[in-house]
Amino acid sequence: MAVSLIPLASAVTGTLPDANAPTGSVLQVVNSTFISANTTTSTSLVTTGYSVSITPTSSSSKILITFGGEMGNNTNNGSGIRLAIYRGATNLTGSTGYLEYTQTSGIALYQTVQWLDSPATTSSTTYTIYYCASNTGTAYIQANSSADFPAVMTLMEIAA
Repeated sequence: MAVSLIPLASAVTGTLPDANAPTGSVLQVVNSTFISANTTTSTSLVTTGYSVSITPTSSSSKILITFGGEMGNNTNNGSGIRLAIYRGATNLTGSTGYLEYTQTSGIALYQTVQWLDSPATTSSTTYTIYYCASNTGTAYIQANSSADFPAVMTLMEIAA
């Protein structure tokens, strides 16, 4: 008598997170790099086009958003750059932005920001970085468009 076995790997599909993961466990990580330059003279928030999407496995999960990149302002008069993080069309970080980096020289620095969100959904959720000049001048992110030193956005789903 012949016995037919179904390979387990071909019978399992989809994402199978650990339903018993302790609070604070990382359930998934989504990451993207960006090398395209962004510049603006606007003092109102505008999109960078840097977006990453994640589909939470639980509606109680938290999403930790981390963004880092070379940024600054081309003036030497104390102007700078503001950043904001949006979930869809919702500004999570306030009308004037989350990070305000003010400089007294035109030197760009690599800056990193983080935000912990509670999207309360299991639908695909997109996070986008917005920015503006904080006073005058031209605010920029990734002015050199270097693949050797890209901007990076990471989303981590955290069990709650």
